[in-house]
Amino acid sequence: MERKTFRYFVSVDWEKGKQGFFSGINNEKFAFSCPPEFGGPEGFMSPEEIFVASIATCVMATFINVCSRNKIGIASYNSKAEGVMEHIEGNYRITKIFLRPQIIIKDPEQKEECERILEDAHQTCPVGKSVVSQIILEPELSVSKA
Repeated sequence: MERKTFRYFVSVDWEKGKQGFFSGINNEKFAFSCPPEFGGPEGFMSPEEIFVASIATCVMATFINVCSRNKIGIASYNSKAEGVMEHIEGNYRITKIFLRPQIIIKDPEQKEECERILEDAHQTCPVGKSVVSQIILEPELSVSKA
């Protein structure tokens, strides 16, 4: 398989105070701000939340992609994620990210394979492999009743 290099671009624009917008290649704008604990207003996504979301969405996208290629029937996937920020050696950093996906699969015969694929997605998600934070997977898998 040929190894490729990919590039991803975003634009970040300051609006006012501690608020701004970011957008990707499709130019859809997303508002963000410093979190309230650092003086930002309530009601906006913070860079810290966006960072945690990038890990959670990468693991989900990797998992769904591999399940699709392996014909694993997924009835639903939803996940909660939690980032833990700590003050270490004079600076704040996100030290741990807990991923708590709840996955319902269609075929009970595929549960073990699904668990393996999820663990692989957790270990191989490119965004997760690019950070030093500890990423802790706490899945809940079940089989669809229908």
